[in-house]
Amino acid sequence: MASSLIHLSAARRILQQTPIPDPERFRLGELLPDTARDVQHSPKILHYKKVDPQSQVRIFDLAAFRKEFGDHLGDSLYLGYYCHLIQDAIFRWFVFSYKHLQTTVPAWDAETVQKLYHDYSLQNHPLIDHYQITVPEAIDLSDEPISRIRPLDVPRFLEGVEEYFVTPAPEPPEPYMYTLEDTEEFLDMACEACLKEIHHLQNGVGQLTGHEWEYQH
Repeated sequence: MASSLIHLSAARRILQQTPIPDPERFRLGELLPDTARDVQHSPKILHYKKVDPQSQVRIFDLAAFRKEFGDHLGDSLYLGYYCHLIQDAIFRWFVFSYKHLQTTVPAWDAETVQKLYHDYSLQNHPLIDHYQITVPEAIDLSDEPISRIRPLDVPRFLEGVEEYFVTPAPEPPEPYMYTLEDTEEFLDMACEACLKEIHHLQNGVGQLTGHEWEYQH
């Protein structure tokens, strides 16, 4: 899935192009699906990931999120959460069905995932500088319906994001498979989709289901 700084870059772009009532709640919402306290089992649930057992087609079930929280999408926090899901749906499709990065490596295993994280890390400071990224403030979510999906640990997660601002770029200095140009191309697609969906929501009904970006991996 897209890195935290990629999501915050997307948030910056979206906020520059459409009015959001509470930008800071929106930016925090853009990170919430990744803030699981139980990092082993909760991310799939928090991301509304769904796999067809026969075809193995995978989606992020955007319609299911709207069914559960559609009445809250006027709240910037929930809108940010929803945009995160849209972005991750597009990112998985972008990586596996559009760029076919899985064909560039012998196997998509733990070593390959670490190489992808290396490529993310190379982009941290360029994204921070270009999009003037700051870390959102943690807020008390104990009374928020969104926190009932799975337990969240937002302060711990935000501390991790803060580390990206002071951690030097890794070696080697060249990406293995995923470049900054790839990220900008992804952001073009993802932000366009989010802005269109925000427009649909403002007019009364969301359109996306997740099947728009089916992928297999």
